[in-house]
Amino acid sequence: MKENPLIISYLFFQLLPPIQPRYYSISSSNFYYPNQLHITVSVVTNRTPKGSVREGLCSNYLQRTTPMFSQDYQKIFSPHSQKPSKVRLFISPNSYFRLPGQESLTSHMMPYEITKVDSLLPLNSPILMFAVGSGIAPFRSFWQEIQTLQRLCSYVKVERILFIGVRTPNALLFAKELQDIINETNDKRLLTAIIPVYSRARPGTKKYIQEVMSEYKHMVYSILIQQNAYIYICGSIQSCLDIESALASIIQLCHPNKLTQLEAMNIIKQLAETGRLRKDMYG
Repeated sequence: MKENPLIISYLFFQLLPPIQPRYYSISSSNFYYPNQLHITVSVVTNRTPKGSVREGLCSNYLQRTTPMFSQDYQKIFSPHSQKPSKVRLFISPNSYFRLPGQESLTSHMMPYEITKVDSLLPLNSPILMFAVGSGIAPFRSFWQEIQTLQRLCSYVKVERILFIGVRTPNALLFAKELQDIINETNDKRLLTAIIPVYSRARPGTKKYIQEVMSEYKHMVYSILIQQNAYIYICGSIQSCLDIESALASIIQLCHPNKLTQLEAMNIIKQLAETGRLRKDMYG
């Protein structure tokens, strides 16, 4: 019996699993951009040992789409431009990785629906944020959210520290927005400190967030333990675990009692169990 290549191909494709959806953190606040949704995507391109190039399926697809808005969020009008691409998506709410006190707020709420009580905990809570690469995405929505809440309520000065890990200064995402925050007066600054860490700034040397954290150990310990800060970590699984271990080391070093590594890790575990330490991991 002669084999039919069409049947064989059909059976082969039937055995292949369907392409799984890609999940990206939303990098905009619906209060700040009520009619838009922003995501931050690292375009993945790898070279195999044999020299062939493999592209990330979803990230490269998104890169090739035709946008409706320019980089400064202005609608593109051109008689010769292609029609904007349409991309299928769905929203999976994450009540876990939100600003303190916002776990119960719904995504379709408008700023005028927020009560002053709703704004108190996010604005009064010290925050430590650790972003690796495109892990800065949810933190952009954080500082936009805080800016909106500050317009509704009186300004409260609390510590909000952001560590950002990227390869080089040119790879720093939202550099202009971050510079605008730095340029604000200290009394009205959304983030009290922004600490960039460049892992490939100098040839032959590598530096990561967890290593730089030791240089700020007293500041981190003070905000974390003495000011009861909330901690947010976003990045690859390994980088998040490394940052978590670095936090435990800082607690062990700075605690007035001589803690063991296990005792320091138990404090980290308690912070996670009580919702004061939250991780958004990928990869």
